[in-house]
Amino acid sequence: MAVINVTPLTDITALIASDAVSPGKNAVFYGMGILFNAFILSDVSGVEINGITIRNYSISGVLIDFGSGNRIVNNKIYNIADYGIHVFSSSANLIWKNEICRGLDGVHLVLGSTNNRIIENTVKNCYGDGFHSFREQDSDNVFVGNTAIGNRGYGMSIQGTNNLLLNNTLIDNGSGGVIIGEGSNTVGINNTVKDSRVTGYFVFNHDNSFTIPLNRSRQFVTR
Repeated sequence: MAVINVTPLTDITALIASDAVSPGKNAVFYGMGILFNAFILSDVSGVEINGITIRNYSISGVLIDFGSGNRIVNNKIYNIADYGIHVFSSSANLIWKNEICRGLDGVHLVLGSTNNRIIENTVKNCYGDGFHSFREQDSDNVFVGNTAIGNRGYGMSIQGTNNLLLNNTLIDNGSGGVIIGEGSNTVGINNTVKDSRVTGYFVFNHDNSFTIPLNRSRQFVTR
């Protein structure tokens, strides 16, 4: 497969319109370890980022900042110093079938990010958590069919209200499989937790949670 290397000096609009871009070619955004973010979707709606390889950025691969209804689909995001996909005060975005490897957190939701759909993503070998919903106001988000393997933190660290965790697979994560904290009414169903080095499920300071793990969790703790 042919590769088109893109730098900050590349005119993306002209590139897309040129004969250089055709089916079977893959755009690679390479941050050289010094550029901050590959993509910033700030206060926009309806943007799709699909099939891009993103490497070596010093903050995030994709930052959605006060955005809604955007689609981040089928991208490969490697060697990011901070977050693979950072959702900041944003809602109703689709994050689907992305592969994230070697960052801080894979997918990070913060500051009132609501109604986002995080579906069938794979996060491996991150220094923090695979999937992280950061505070109580990060609510009504859906995490379905995701995989977190070999991260140093939790496979999923979920704060907030009315979040759904369904059919996720969490294997060999350092701090544990799933931690559910600050907030209420989170539902976890049929999540597979294996080989967590500390805790399988850990629920604390969270009202009315409803969690049914598969029988592969090493440990379930509620406080």
